Amino acid sequence: MMPKVVIILVNYNGFTDTVDCLKSLKLVNYPNNEIIVVDNGSTVVPDPEDIRYIRENALLLESNSNLGFSGGNNIGIKEALNLAADYILLLNNDTVVEPDFLIELVKVAEKKKNVGIVGGKIKYYSAPDIIWFGGGSYDDNSGYVWHERYNQQDEGNTGDVIEQSFITGCLMLIPVGVIRKVGTLSEEFFLYAEDTEFSCRVRHAGYKLWFCENVVIYHKVSASTGAGSYQSTYYSVRNTLFVAKRYCHSMMQCYRTYGFLWAKKIIKGKMKLKPTIRGVFDYWRGLTGPLQ
Repeated sequence: MMPKVVIILVNYNGFTDTVDCLKSLKLVNYPNNEIIVVDNGSTVVPDPEDIRYIRENALLLESNSNLGFSGGNNIGIKEALNLAADYILLLNNDTVVEPDFLIELVKVAEKKKNVGIVGGKIKYYSAPDIIWFGGGSYDDNSGYVWHERYNQQDEGNTGDVIEQSFITGCLMLIPVGVIRKVGTLSEEFFLYAEDTEFSCRVRHAGYKLWFCENVVIYHKVSASTGAGSYQSTYYSVRNTLFVAKRYCHSMMQCYRTYGFLWAKKIIKGKMKLKPTIRGVFDYWRGLTGPLQ
């Protein structure tokens, strides 16, 4: 009997992307799965055909407000526990998957011991030969986190399964027992770095994080390197510091590492100054949750 996997997609004003993701999920060769779509307080009026398709192919749960990445996923996680899931899969709604991605994830989860999270290779939807996530690392000394092989050419699937220190929340297969032990995603961050915090929390609980080279999905993110929005910069800066304070060994090294990195990006026009300053300031004030 194949373990039951409940797949969670969080939708916020991205109904067309969610439908595209569901269409790709219908082609997967792993039958024992259920799909939950959490509408996270969307503010746009969806196309009726999109809503019809979502309701026909997934369990649609609706939040009255935007609870952020963690809050939206936690609604789905709680329902997945009621559905007697063996594994919970967090999957960004703006992704398209290969048919064998789920069976490969489950193979690794069933084969390895002490599994905390299993992730896979994520490539750009618009540039399917370029890697967005090829594994992840978290430096416990400085709190610095990065995607392995970011923006590099994909050299093909090697079949390797590699232990990692960070798995992106874009694609996370999590055994239910792990969630029961370490808890759900932290809702204090609202947006960004919640996957870093969860990866660290799972590792500190004694579990291992695995990256599976044979798992491939495609993410609808831009390959450009322009500056992000005010909100994305603010949350990234503030929450990165909160996670580092909790898990890294030296905050002085963290301040040096990120201070240099952020200053360099600001000078090059790849990061905005005002939300960076406000993110640092609100970190010092201990402010969490959504940006006011």
